[in-house]
Amino acid sequence: MKVVHLNTYTEGGAAQAALRINDALLKQCFGGLSIESKFLALYNNQNKVAIDFRDELNVFENYFLKLKNKLRALKLEKKYYEAEELFSELETVWEVKKHSLIKNSDILHLHWISSFVDIPSFFHLQNKKIVWTLHDYFPFSGGFHYPINEIKEEWFKKIELQKDIIEKIFSETKIDFVFPSEYLKQIAKDSNALGNNNCQVIKNPVDVNLFKPLDKNACRDKHLINKTKPVLFFLSDYFNYPRKGFALLAKALSLINKEVTLITAGRGKLPSVIGKAEIKYFGLMQNKNLLVELYNCADLLVNPSLADISSNTVIEAMACGIPSVTFATGGIPELITEVNGIIANETSAQALAESINLALSKNYDPGKIKSLAEQNHSFEVIGKKYATLYSPL
Repeated sequence: MKVVHLNTYTEGGAAQAALRINDALLKQCFGGLSIESKFLALYNNQNKVAIDFRDELNVFENYFLKLKNKLRALKLEKKYYEAEELFSELETVWEVKKHSLIKNSDILHLHWISSFVDIPSFFHLQNKKIVWTLHDYFPFSGGFHYPINEIKEEWFKKIELQKDIIEKIFSETKIDFVFPSEYLKQIAKDSNALGNNNCQVIKNPVDVNLFKPLDKNACRDKHLINKTKPVLFFLSDYFNYPRKGFALLAKALSLINKEVTLITAGRGKLPSVIGKAEIKYFGLMQNKNLLVELYNCADLLVNPSLADISSNTVIEAMACGIPSVTFATGGIPELITEVNGIIANETSAQALAESINLALSKNYDPGKIKSLAEQNHSFEVIGKKYATLYSPL
């Protein structure tokens, strides 16, 4: 059985989840079911597993289409700039169906495909089972990947047009939709865009052999982190992206009346001190072993996200035996129990600060936290669920 996963990028939260699903299928054997799993990305940033879609294009095609795609993206960004949220069109410049992997596959597994897969033309494929793991609100939202505060009048027509197109396609095409949380599944079903297609929840996976508890003191010594102060961890692709919630975390840190260390990883500029918190910045995180060490430096992961479908960081922390403090955002509460963290009782800096203090006062059991990850998010568990979904061809 030949499976091709399609995702626009090899970086970012959705790409990370998609690559791990591919890894889960590569590394396991499922009851005699032979799965040949490949990962096709429009832009492959030096990932050894992924295949760059553009490698099959000639130099002229690659340059011309990449430029055309960039101009489309800039036009959209300018038009929807005030929304402070990504908007995608259904159409793209790429003819994905012509790629050899697509032609030779049995199952097409879509993930985050904006600006990559031309949705209006893509689904007219014969003898292909289609699975689509949705990682945000696109495409059933009509364009925006996450909800925005206000839809301007000049955006409304485009959104409604795209919703109509999507509803028609989904009513005529058999697709197995997968969601990483019950939260997103319910919102998608309430949109009435998915037709009568199968919908199920399969949580995001994590490599529990890579993400694991390590000696905390040894990790802190290695990275020159104070061993006498509580250590918090915050990571995000972009610190300054409003829905990542760093502004509220910064306010919460100023309310915590004790010395702490906040270690951070991602893109963006941060001060060296906030209140009594020392900030240690480790840059954009591309080294998996370093990331595991940073989790193990921490007493607590803080995820102040204001909009999220699931959370790779909470799952990674779980696998490392580290508790989390979060807001009751999207699908994140589905990942938190009394065993592995605290959900703040409201979305405010004060509530976040109080939850951080409370979590730091508790004695969490790393072994029990790790067990949650093994039982619910391991490659073996998640891989079997996808293999079961693939099997009835």
